[in-house]
Amino acid sequence: ILSMTAPSVAIAIPLMEKTFTDQTTAQVEMISTLPNLGVLLMIMFSTLIAHKFGIKRTIMGGLIMYLVGGLTPVFITNYTIIIIARFIMGLGIGLFNPFAVSLMYRFYKKQEL
Repeated sequence: ILSMTAPSVAIAIPLMEKTFTDQTTAQVEMISTLPNLGVLLMIMFSTLIAHKFGIKRTIMGGLIMYLVGGLTPVFITNYTIIIIARFIMGLGIGLFNPFAVSLMYRFYKKQEL
């Protein structure tokens, strides 16, 4: 569920366009699409990061990045900071997403799985 929330703000783009009058429509739409770039970049390196720091630490780091990137726009209305926060949110998703399913196989066996 967490990995699907990044583009969910797309429905609010018309309202965001009214708030960010100095930005073009494409720039405002980038708020909903930029996390996907972060996801793509971090998925490529998440396995290397997990080998260095361990899977649990990698997942926790990803969740913390997701939390920080997801909550920052709630408190700050600066466009540049929101863009950076959304990218960080995408990086966080990219860190924990590859391990989301594999952890079930790691902790549960047979009937429990």
